[in-house]
Amino acid sequence: MQHRGNDERYVLTLGEAERLGMEVMWADPSDLIGYETISGGRLSSSRDRYYGKTRPIAVVPYTSWGDYCGGICERANYGYFLGDPELTVNERQTDEDCIAFIGISYMFHGYAVGVVIGREIPSDLVELIEGLHHYPIIDDETWELEMAIHDEDYSSWIAHDVQRSIRERFGDEEGFGLAVDEATEEEFRTLYEMANAENDGNPWWEVETATNGYLTDETALIDKMHEIWERNQ
Repeated sequence: MQHRGNDERYVLTLGEAERLGMEVMWADPSDLIGYETISGGRLSSSRDRYYGKTRPIAVVPYTSWGDYCGGICERANYGYFLGDPELTVNERQTDEDCIAFIGISYMFHGYAVGVVIGREIPSDLVELIEGLHHYPIIDDETWELEMAIHDEDYSSWIAHDVQRSIRERFGDEEGFGLAVDEATEEEFRTLYEMANAENDGNPWWEVETATNGYLTDETALIDKMHEIWERNQ
């Protein structure tokens, strides 16, 4: 890595990227401005590289995630550099130190952080990238991201699936089933949260991938919701 001056800033070279275990890809230079995202669909061929139409980009290890790759650690690492592209968590590094870092997008909601070869980056971030091979997460505190993923799951399928299971089990004409059928969104969410809180601090939802989670025991969750409802009658 080439050092310039005494300000502890370096220029990332292809050789240093290889030493750091960074995969190198190529893209059109017009896509490499500031924080703009380049699309995996526009990666260039060897012919383009031969005619100088592209520039190399090194992918930061343990920042690739999406519907079919990576996990919570990779998504949190991505968010450290650029912020989360789909959730309002993890403010991206907006100072000049991160101007070399860009977002890369792939098919099926895939993302990664790239470093443009030849751009300056501060030495502490070089050390951070190198350290990912020994401990592949920048910040252990991923609870905020996990909560945001849970809320996405709750809105997209948890509430619907649990309500459907309650109707199938209790009906919707009387008792608990009727109460759930007539409950407002806020009332049902409150009951759901109370049930999770009473499970010895261990919610019936766990994160599974970088983009979603799963219910560990829907039957037990519904049992607890029913129990709480009965207590309040």
